[in-house]
Amino acid sequence: MPLGLDFTRNQLLVGLTRQFSQRLTGALHYEFPQYAEPSSGQANNFSAHGIFATLACQWP
Repeated sequence: MPLGLDFTRNQLLVGLTRQFSQRLTGALHYEFPQYAEPSSGQANNFSAHGIFATLACQWP
């Protein structure tokens, strides 16, 4: 039984935020995570892409 889990995790996050007016703000973010776990026989490895957009409006 191994004492510790051998894994590698990398993540890239990039984002932009813009205030259009006093009440309206928007954001766009990109994410790229990678995970590698050699001890699982490569079964738990993954790479993913994520794009997230938000629009926030402040009510009076």
